Amino acid sequence: MESPTQTIKVEQSQSDRSKRPFHPVPLELVTDQVTKTTVGRLHFSETTSNNMRKKGKPNPDQRFFFLVVNLCAHVSGEPPITIIAHSSEKIIVRASNPGQFENDMELSWQKGHTLDSIFHNLDTREQLRNVSNLRIVHYRYLPEFGEGVGLSSMGDTGVIAQEVQHILPEAVREAGDVRLQDGHVIEKLLVVNKVSLI
Repeated sequence: MESPTQTIKVEQSQSDRSKRPFHPVPLELVTDQVTKTTVGRLHFSETTSNNMRKKGKPNPDQRFFFLVVNLCAHVSGEPPITIIAHSSEKIIVRASNPGQFENDMELSWQKGHTLDSIFHNLDTREQLRNVSNLRIVHYRYLPEFGEGVGLSSMGDTGVIAQEVQHILPEAVREAGDVRLQDGHVIEKLLVVNKVSLI
């Protein structure tokens, strides 16, 4: 990544194909309930540099975008606090097809059962070896953290993000700093994407 702090504006297209600026979507979270939301077609306002293929192969000087989705909490008088963030794989944006993006990686991609799904095969044995190398632990949350995020139980069973990061780095994301109710800050909180462990 040449410029990980650079931000590219994202636009949202309407049913008549006109574009408007995209603004964060507010979510109402209810304890013990799954909250889902759908966002309409999004477009990057710029294309990636050097995005034309050379002799059918990716340009060696190709630049990429990443689509980053954040869930932020807004507390009065405080800057937004990132709860969790997820980054996509590398994305190439071309002007010739503005409604689509291409995940241009050296993998064999296949279409799934639905129009929007894409998957690629992994070595099952290797994935099972990775998972079998993970240590499963029982742990207790600090009361300051558990109460601050609304956990009903302070104990849980799972994995340690720092250990997962050594074995399956793509399964761990940095969620940013988390400020506890007592004022302490957990810097660069790591979050494990459980789906990546399967």
